[in-house]
Amino acid sequence: MIWMMTAALAGTELPECAGAPDAEASASIAEMYESGKSDTAASSVKSQTKAVLKLHKKGLICTAADHYKAGAILMRSRDSDALQLSHELAKVAAHNQVDRAKWLSNNSFDRWQISLGHEQRFGTQTGDGGQCLYPIDEAFPDENRVAWGAKPLDQIYAAFLELREVKGKPATSTTLHSLGLFCRQEPW
Repeated sequence: MIWMMTAALAGTELPECAGAPDAEASASIAEMYESGKSDTAASSVKSQTKAVLKLHKKGLICTAADHYKAGAILMRSRDSDALQLSHELAKVAAHNQVDRAKWLSNNSFDRWQISLGHEQRFGTQTGDGGQCLYPIDEAFPDENRVAWGAKPLDQIYAAFLELREVKGKPATSTTLHSLGLFCRQEPW
């Protein structure tokens, strides 16, 4: 199954840029990335998403660090196309050994899938302020989760039950269903 994750990285080399890496574009991405850590207002997220999509369309996201930061900016969006691109950018960053890029790839993939009404794979997304966990694709192999720095499924469930202070129950999807701890699965 690890081959599936390796295949997923195919084509994740740094793409051709429209010329040499653009210092102004990199500075703009870095500024949006830093400001986004504290400014999560919907209007800021929308304007930053639009700006990153414009840079991407022009071929100005060139360095591995720019891929990571642009992916992180796009992950704040609720737009499924932006979330898909966030995941693609994060995969490139992960392939190029950028710190925390696997984490970003996992999170952006899960957000993208949830935005479409699908199950997540890595168990990174909760809803209602952490009160529910979005359903997880149990057919996705744990070895792939682990290869991407995520926990195996039983540990994801156990951690969520512990967070919700549920004791003495098995860490399974059946338990979460019976307690009503899965979020409603519908497109955003």
